[in-house]
Amino acid sequence: MKKKPSFLYILICLLMLSCVTGAGSKKLPEADSENQTLVVATNTSEPGLIVYLQKSSGKETYPMQFGSGGLFHSVKIPQGSYSVSKYTIKNNNGNTVFTGTLRTRRIEIVNGKVNNLGTIDVLVRINEIEGGRDALTFNSRYDYTRNLFSNKNGSSNWNQREWINIEFDEPDSL
Repeated sequence: MKKKPSFLYILICLLMLSCVTGAGSKKLPEADSENQTLVVATNTSEPGLIVYLQKSSGKETYPMQFGSGGLFHSVKIPQGSYSVSKYTIKNNNGNTVFTGTLRTRRIEIVNGKVNNLGTIDVLVRINEIEGGRDALTFNSRYDYTRNLFSNKNGSSNWNQREWINIEFDEPDSL
C-alpha cells in the first residue's frame, strides 16, 4: 500500500520551489505609460552604498540603495533637477558604518525615459574632502550599467524604451 505525501512534505516542496523560481521576490515594475520614468545606476565598489538624490525645488530626498549585485533602479523618482551631496554605507546587517558629504553635483532626470546614471563608486572613506577630491566617483560607464540591467531584467519592456545617459555636472567648488 502506497503512502500519501504528508501536508508538511508538500508545503516544504512548495517553499523550496518558490525560492528556486524567485516567486515572491521584489520585481521591477514594468513601464505602464509613455510618461513613466526609470532611473538606473550601478556600483562596483560597496554593496551597501546609498546615494541620496535631493530635489532642487524642495525637500524631497530619494535614496538610491544599491542591491548586492551592484544595480539600482527606481520608477519613483520624478523628472526634475536633483543634487547629490550625501551618501551612506551600510553593512550586511543594515547598520550604518559610514556617512559622507560631497561637494554638490547636479543632474536632470528626464520624464518618460530610462535615465542611465552610469557607475557611482566609493573612492575613499573620508568625512572631509581634501584638496577638492570627491569621496565618490561618477563614471560614465553607461554600457556596463545598461548591460547589467538587461542581464538581470532581460524580459522587461524597459529594455525597449529610449535610454539616455545622464551626466553629473562638475562639483561645486570648496
